[in-house]
Amino acid sequence: MIPKRLLAKSFTGDLIPDQALLIEHSSLVAQACSKLAEILGSQILNNMEISNDYEETLHQVLKCFGWTHDLGKCSNSFQDMLQRKKGTNHHMVRHEILSFLLMHLEPNLRKGIEAFPHDTQMILFCTVLGHHLKTSSKNNSFSPQQTSSVTIYTSHPDWNNLIERMWGDLPHQPLEPIKFTDDNITITAYREPGKIDARDELAKLLKKLKRHSLNEELNKLLSATKALAVCGDVLASALGSDNEKASFSVKQYIDEHLLNTGLVQEDLDEIVQTWCRKYLKSDSFELRPFQIEVANSNHSLTLVEAGCGTGKSLAAYLWAKQWCKPIPKRLFFCLPTTGTATEQYADYALLAEVKSDLIHSRASIDLEQLRSLDLIDLSDDEDDPFKTQQDIVESLRLWSTPLVVCTMDTVLGLMVNNRRSIYSYPSFMNGMFVFDEIHSLDSRMFGHLVMFLRTFPNIPVLLMTASLQESRKEVLQQVRQDIKIIQGPTDLEEYPRYAIQFSPTKDEVENEIKKVLSEKGKALWVCNQVDWAIERYRSYKEIIAGNVVDLYHSRFKYKDRSKIHRRVIDDFKNQEIPRMLIATQVAEMSLDLSADLLITDLASISSLIQRFGRSNRKIDPNEMRPPKQILVLPIDGKNSYPYSKDDLHRAEQWINHLVELNRPISQRDLKEAAKLYGENGSISLVEAEFNAGFITGEWETVRERVRVMGYTVPIIMKEDVDQYIQNFGVKPNKDWVREFEIPMPTQSEINRWSRLYHTLVAPLNTIRYDFDPTLGKGEGAVWRQKSFTN
Repeated sequence: MIPKRLLAKSFTGDLIPDQALLIEHSSLVAQACSKLAEILGSQILNNMEISNDYEETLHQVLKCFGWTHDLGKCSNSFQDMLQRKKGTNHHMVRHEILSFLLMHLEPNLRKGIEAFPHDTQMILFCTVLGHHLKTSSKNNSFSPQQTSSVTIYTSHPDWNNLIERMWGDLPHQPLEPIKFTDDNITITAYREPGKIDARDELAKLLKKLKRHSLNEELNKLLSATKALAVCGDVLASALGSDNEKASFSVKQYIDEHLLNTGLVQEDLDEIVQTWCRKYLKSDSFELRPFQIEVANSNHSLTLVEAGCGTGKSLAAYLWAKQWCKPIPKRLFFCLPTTGTATEQYADYALLAEVKSDLIHSRASIDLEQLRSLDLIDLSDDEDDPFKTQQDIVESLRLWSTPLVVCTMDTVLGLMVNNRRSIYSYPSFMNGMFVFDEIHSLDSRMFGHLVMFLRTFPNIPVLLMTASLQESRKEVLQQVRQDIKIIQGPTDLEEYPRYAIQFSPTKDEVENEIKKVLSEKGKALWVCNQVDWAIERYRSYKEIIAGNVVDLYHSRFKYKDRSKIHRRVIDDFKNQEIPRMLIATQVAEMSLDLSADLLITDLASISSLIQRFGRSNRKIDPNEMRPPKQILVLPIDGKNSYPYSKDDLHRAEQWINHLVELNRPISQRDLKEAAKLYGENGSISLVEAEFNAGFITGEWETVRERVRVMGYTVPIIMKEDVDQYIQNFGVKPNKDWVREFEIPMPTQSEINRWSRLYHTLVAPLNTIRYDFDPTLGKGEGAVWRQKSFTN
């Protein structure tokens, strides 16, 4: 039975709301896309170095996309599904594939689209195909399923009305007058007389797409068009699904949330001054020469190489101040881990009277931890900076946020069509970006960074690192010859910070620990593996009296890990108490602390440089102090994971070289020695480009991994789930799952486990978890046995 109205989405109640109608949804998407093109078009073309001649093409494609992208929903199968009829969950092909097919088969569509230049047609087709981030040859998108035939309601009054409104809205008319028909179009997945064979038609059209290859400039234009199209569709859907905002103009929303959002120079002054008052207890301070050079850099790409504790973050906010004039811009401060992002947010953005947000997968949990510090008056909810911003959808909240502190995944996920990153694309286009700790990125993510820099050569970017591998620096210079490289302060770089000893005895280690703690000092021991850290924690909490030994690694429930994180940092700042922390690689970047004694397992050179940066961190070059002791322990034949034997061999040569200098070691010494023995760390531009589906996908929109796949998987314990259900009578929500997740080493048996919101649920008694909430301490999670069954 033919429906009375054609729908774009399902609805509740007896009356069909306007926003559920296909024609109204299409009109709203066309408005949103057109407005995005209007306010961002010239900026995007400039950012991506695309000729301004293509601005009109961008407008045409996006408006036409709005009207055509959902025409495939006019099928009997899709309309039946929206009305919840039984047996309608399977479709011949996805609706965007049907839309693409109809643009070639339905005369009123085909004749109008043929009036576009050929390149414009190709961009339009690819945009329609890719707007749901699911179209790919890998998932057989173009292979119709063997279902019953599909009827397209091309005789329906809503279809005719939509086509008339579409061509009335677009700047040109079809090549021939519109002629409506009383016939519907029937499409089959197999050959049948008098009907359209979807398999043959799609094969021919796909061959046509592949044959017409776009040049580099048009391919960049396509990537921008697809991203804006996705955003326009999402925004229209979000506004249309909110009854209170159903009449709210998408154009007004874009103006208020996207166009008028950005930092001005006074905002950056406020951030810097707030930091000074908090940490320096003063409103004035003297900048270091390298900070002034960073602040004055007018290059679109600047790389700062400066050691730990030299003031790179402060220099970054001063750099951003320059780029806020004359046009306000958003600042995205990007870090490699959730821990480093949270610390950056707490140190700079939290107290400043500037609208800001912390964005990463578990930001809501960390914001609650920061809330408990009582740093500001929370009596007025409207002034609560921790309150989750109630935007239309969570993914769009960056549109109205001028300062964003986030993990690098938020931005670099754009290169692999990460859904949240695509939705954030409009906010990126008026952004300036700081990428900190770039030496720590795995090869895949560094490749995404390189492609981001190549794709957006005119977006202001500041890269920061303590020491970057030479091969990676060469890749940056190859991709961006305009890069400006600034070195850190000479006096701090050459300050003799470290007294290094390689392969100390067990007694020497123990004696040094006791000596430091007896003087109310701070000792940090960084282990390569969680099991080793737990073993040493058990041993030393018995040896060292006074409950001063802590353990910190990744295998805690996130809610507990975030508590340990805050307490450890605060304890290391307290000069009145001794503290010893045994940790894993989480200490390399996430912990902003300074140890009087550092003990570390042998690791890769880049990891060791980061670990050394946790020792003697706060120095004054005008006040000479004795260097701090660093003890490096060999692996002694143990499993070298996560480092290769080659990594460890190079690191051993590096350490021996430093020891043979027979003097206190500076950060400059670390970097100079790394040039002699450092890892290759090379990045393949060919591989990086292959992985960057955002810019190379054409009609395919494939989502890929942002990082190299790790060896852990997030798990929640069934004991916790059962306890929640017993307490509240319902299953936990997604935020609860994030709080209780534990990253555990994967095992083959887990593939058979159940899931809660895509997170694996460990059966009873498979994990032993130890944490005392009163003390804020424990050993965390371990498998009860190495192999188990469900």
